[in-house]
Amino acid sequence: SARIIELFLTSPTESEKIFNNGLILHHAVFEEELNLEGLVFKYSLDFDYCTFQLGLNLSVGRIGFLSLKRAKINSTLKIISTRIGGQLNCRGATFSNPNKKAIIAQNAIVEGSMLLDGCDENPFVAHGEINLRGIQLHGTINLRDAKILQEAGDAINAENARISGDIIFDYESKVKGQILLQGANIEGSMDCRGATFNHPTGWALNLKRAVIEGDVLLNTTVAGSQRRIFSAKGEVKLSGANIGGQLKCRGGLFHKPKGGHYLLNPEDPSCALIAEGLKVEGPVLLDKGFNAKGEVRFTNATIGGDFDASGGKFENEGGYALNLCRIHTKRDMHLSFCNIDSSERKVSFIAK
Repeated sequence: SARIIELFLTSPTESEKIFNNGLILHHAVFEEELNLEGLVFKYSLDFDYCTFQLGLNLSVGRIGFLSLKRAKINSTLKIISTRIGGQLNCRGATFSNPNKKAIIAQNAIVEGSMLLDGCDENPFVAHGEINLRGIQLHGTINLRDAKILQEAGDAINAENARISGDIIFDYESKVKGQILLQGANIEGSMDCRGATFNHPTGWALNLKRAVIEGDVLLNTTVAGSQRRIFSAKGEVKLSGANIGGQLKCRGGLFHKPKGGHYLLNPEDPSCALIAEGLKVEGPVLLDKGFNAKGEVRFTNATIGGDFDASGGKFENEGGYALNLCRIHTKRDMHLSFCNIDSSERKVSFIAK
């Protein structure tokens, strides 16, 4: 039972009997919450294939790596302010806490990667929010083949997170709810090629004031012989962000949210893609089949490479389709074969 495991791990005399490879417990079913809050355990915890009916609490602790491969957690995984000495492995796991928090890792320190991806043809599934606010992650967040479903609010909240690697989605990744990365610092790239983000009443992806030292890839890709379209229903916000590489939205589909109106409330999500004051060291690519249903706004943005919208399609019945007022490009601007359909057709920019 959960009480026996708690006693075994927290008792100094009992925990000394555990070998260096840590505690390995597979296929167990815990009908009560396994509460290991404050646990200091220098070895690793391996709960692969286990079922936790009322959740797992490892908050305010210090452990080796944590593995929950193919596990099922029917409440919340809590690792608030916990230090994990290696990776957090949740490959192929299922978390179910609808409209609440599935994972809380706020202010945690993870000295490896966080694996929230599919495994053995089983996707990673979370019904509920993944809260990573303020996390320090010394690796990559892998979200390939992840299905994260939150009916209202944040699906992923990584506000002010510090991530030394990449954040990776792929064409099998589907997120319902907001992905909030406002103020985050990502030393690698934000790779969302072919992913599907759906939050039609607000922000699908919010990178406001984030720093991404690599690329931001929100583009359509080819996997095998199939074209995998990047799709965002809801506003994609890059205002005030700094991107050290390129912003690539080639072939992507961006759809503005319902109900927002910039003139009534400038903070409301109202654009398909908004990048006011964005700074990009490399090119911005909105080309080759890029399709925006709603305003694309790059006012006061600074682009270190080309701005290429050739072959892109921009539609907005209620105002500007493509707003480049006071944009500053250090190289060339390409608008050939660009289809702009809106009630406002003016475009102004500053280019060097």
